[in-house]
Amino acid sequence: MKQHICRALAIALAAIALAGCAGRPGGTPGYFTPGASTMQDVAARMGSPRSVWFDEEGREHWDYSGNEASYVGYRATFDEAGTVARWRELRTDRDVSSLVPGSSTARDVHMALGEPNEMFFIRGEPHWRWRTYYNSRPHYLVAQMGQDGVLKSVMRFTIGGGSRGM
Repeated sequence: MKQHICRALAIALAAIALAGCAGRPGGTPGYFTPGASTMQDVAARMGSPRSVWFDEEGREHWDYSGNEASYVGYRATFDEAGTVARWRELRTDRDVSSLVPGSSTARDVHMALGEPNEMFFIRGEPHWRWRTYYNSRPHYLVAQMGQDGVLKSVMRFTIGGGSRGM
């Protein structure tokens, strides 16, 4: 009887810990080791990626956002042998600051930030939106594209009000 209670308690604590990791602002889970983890390891742990794409060098990238309401995104980059070359969190300050309005393209935005949670149009111009954390608070990150596919602006909006231009 004691073993069943201990086992149930251990399972409950593990579930709470995993839920805390999934909802935390920032931080990359240490699931995968570059050079050792494989595509099969990533698929077994993370499931199907939200998007799969290839860069100019032919490297395969799998992007994960969890779901449309996810605040954290991750990317697995694989080498030719199907081994993880890099595992990282998406939509960091570094990713956002790498984008240059007037010169970054839609492809640059996708490469930096990953698949958006939502896409919508205002006056014929595409807007891509992600949920993210900024200063430990939930925000929307919105990239406004011109009709020519060039980035016009990147803004952060506090969920519940307020904005911050980039």
